Amino acid sequence: MGLIAKDLPTLVLMLLPGFMAAGLFYTLTSHPKASEFERVIQALIFTTLLKAATILLRVVFVGLGAFVSIGTWTADVELVWSIVLSAPLGLTFAWLANTDRFHRFARKQGLSSRTSYPSEWYGAFARQKRWVILHLNDGRRVYGWPEEWPDQSDKGHFVLDEPEWLLDTNKRAPMFRVKRFMLPAPEVKMVEFLKENEEVEQASAPTEVQEATQLLLEAQKQETPDGCESSATGPESTDAGSPGEWIRSSIQRPSVDQDGLQTDPLSTTTPAEKVVPDWNADHVV
Repeated sequence: MGLIAKDLPTLVLMLLPGFMAAGLFYTLTSHPKASEFERVIQALIFTTLLKAATILLRVVFVGLGAFVSIGTWTADVELVWSIVLSAPLGLTFAWLANTDRFHRFARKQGLSSRTSYPSEWYGAFARQKRWVILHLNDGRRVYGWPEEWPDQSDKGHFVLDEPEWLLDTNKRAPMFRVKRFMLPAPEVKMVEFLKENEEVEQASAPTEVQEATQLLLEAQKQETPDGCESSATGPESTDAGSPGEWIRSSIQRPSVDQDGLQTDPLSTTTPAEKVVPDWNADHVV
């Protein structure tokens, strides 16, 4: 026990650059922090990479010393360079995790089927930069642009820009006096990422879209007695919704075109222009 206490300062100094790289990685990504043991292992891995980098750096400086005298390579110099190099190392791993570049290459080569994102939930929002429809637990639906989103489905909040309620009749009720709309993640049971009009037109012919819409309408009528549609429910409705509710939500979905105009896939008219938020802004967790 005394031996461990005696070598503890040396051990901390040796792992300090690795802990700094790991801390920078977790600061810039949405990955949940690992346990203490796992973080020590990660610090050891980063320290090993930094040790290899300082060895190469020492070779370069020693070679330059044959022409120009820079100084003496000591243990303190090696520690300083390890700390300096920990920043670009942590930034590089954070960039690879946030962009999925490494795992994307691995998937193309058949080496892996995973992504670098912390969860499928986070990965869907990181890749699908689209307008969304949030289906709430009480059957209501909200349409908007996800400016911020939670890392996990069971905690955190959504922040929607340009929000609108979608009524049971598929009519949209804009919230003109609301700039941003915040929703707790546990209140959302399903998320729709909407296609743009051009994507719908390229994927299906107009006749196919009309036929699909007609099939959904017929299925909706079968869900209600005597073929009568259920009454429209407003934003204050607390009905949990039936399967017919999900069918109705699939008809006349709003979307956006390449100029940021909100449009209906089955409509030939162009509603008022929507302001599309800047996706280059920082994602707030």
